[in-house]
Amino acid sequence: MKKLMIAAAVAAMTAGAFAGNCTEDPEDVDCALEMTVKFSGKTATEKNLEYKTVQKISGKGTLVIADYATEVLEVKVGKNKTKWVLDDGDVYKLTVFGKNLEKATDENTMKPGKSYKVESDLGVSFEDQDDYAISLNQVAFGSATIKVSKEKTIKGGACGEDTVIDGCIPTVTLKKFSGWFTGKFETCLDEVGYADDCVEFDADEVTALIGGTWSAKVK
Repeated sequence: MKKLMIAAAVAAMTAGAFAGNCTEDPEDVDCALEMTVKFSGKTATEKNLEYKTVQKISGKGTLVIADYATEVLEVKVGKNKTKWVLDDGDVYKLTVFGKNLEKATDENTMKPGKSYKVESDLGVSFEDQDDYAISLNQVAFGSATIKVSKEKTIKGGACGEDTVIDGCIPTVTLKKFSGWFTGKFETCLDEVGYADDCVEFDADEVTALIGGTWSAKVK
């Protein structure tokens, strides 16, 4: 699981903290938070090129959060499978909070070596993606832990020098999230799957709504 360093005075963590190697400087922009995601829900779209009906929609894949979000999903609508590649997503909410947050981040209350359980929320949206005009909004809630480091000295490194680990440094570890999603996409089905051109039974029936539940687990 990725660990994100936060300063002792930080009262909440935002998506802007996801940068760097996640263990040194929260402002470094090279870090990515990677999650395994699963979706399950409903959509109303054409079936067998004959009529429109409510069908199951499911998906699984990977969500990556850095300075923006990307999500690659294998999506199944009814018996048809396709791949959605979503890019340039907006991480509009990613925070940790709860009654233990101040205890874990205030130098007057934190205890070196102690772990604190906190809560977390996540909001990610993708708007008008090129493939199938997909729009997707995902919200979820989960838990995290904040571990406060305990100062210690490791004797004898590679060059015979001692290594000192600083104490009173809070490290946030995100875990699992679960929540809901809503969105829409253009239906483009043919006999074998998704075609280049949408099948229009009716001019207003090209857009299919989607909704359901999803979960994410930090790798």
